[in-house]
Amino acid sequence: ETPWGTMIELPFNVMSDHVHLIHGLVAKYKEWGEHGIILLIITIEFFVLMGISLCSIIIGFIRDKRYKQQSSQREKIHRLIHDYLYTDKPLPFPFLDEKIFSLENIIPLLDELDTHITSKRWQEIKANICLSPFRDQAKKWAQGTHWQKLNLGLRFLKFTPLSEDEDIFLQGIRKPQPLIKMQAAE
Repeated sequence: ETPWGTMIELPFNVMSDHVHLIHGLVAKYKEWGEHGIILLIITIEFFVLMGISLCSIIIGFIRDKRYKQQSSQREKIHRLIHDYLYTDKPLPFPFLDEKIFSLENIIPLLDELDTHITSKRWQEIKANICLSPFRDQAKKWAQGTHWQKLNLGLRFLKFTPLSEDEDIFLQGIRKPQPLIKMQAAE
């Protein structure tokens, strides 16, 4: 036998004493002949690839479901805003319910609408949303450490800035991330 054969065979013999699954495969090594180690490696590789593939499929389903939920929620918010935007109905307070809608879906939509709509009614709706209980959540995010939540919190507070938020914006300017500094400086 070659020295490589014994170097490869030794770890598999040790593993076969302790692991029953591998023991079943390695025990047949002598029956497989010269190509036994290759068959063992291929078998292990097959199971690893199957595991990775299964995990990828599960993650894909989770992301797809989350994306659909976000899209659905943004459409509901958009419809609700447009229903009140073009009518004189009195605005409910809070305009958006915290239990139904998430701040992560509200902010991008407000950003988009704020660049296209400039009417007085839009300013009322935006102020209603920005002075709702979502403001407390945005303040917590703006004072946190995770850069994405920091960014979202500052963006939300920026829609209707109040003098009490000045410290939060100053803290944002002192952060090392350029995007956070930019949001706070605006």
